[in-house]
Amino acid sequence: MTKIVNLTPHHLNVFDSEGNLIASIPPSGTVARVDTIKRVKEYVEVEGHKVPISYVTYTQVQGLPPYPEDDTLYVVSNIVYSRLKGTKWEKYLIVPDTNPDSVVRDDAGRIKGVKGFLRID
Repeated sequence: MTKIVNLTPHHLNVFDSEGNLIASIPPSGTVARVDTIKRVKEYVEVEGHKVPISYVTYTQVQGLPPYPEDDTLYVVSNIVYSRLKGTKWEKYLIVPDTNPDSVVRDDAGRIKGVKGFLRID
């Protein structure tokens, strides 16, 4: 059986195709994140106020275990997955599928969970 480790800060509910809760995956306590360098390079005027437009450079991924474990999938954000594409980590990563056809919402429109995961081509 495949072990799933949630490297996001959010509790992850997984539903079947009918919308029934089948699993609830708590955060592991470690969050995989991408370091950034942010620089303000320009401004835009909004309602008479000067608002900065920042440019971001994504750098290293933090918060991963030292090495991936066999029979384990790690749930990460899209940005973490994108930064690790083409590395030894790629085959171990999945992303919650928050596309409209996969997300499950409550009556107020808040996301309750997902019906699947993604890998990015």
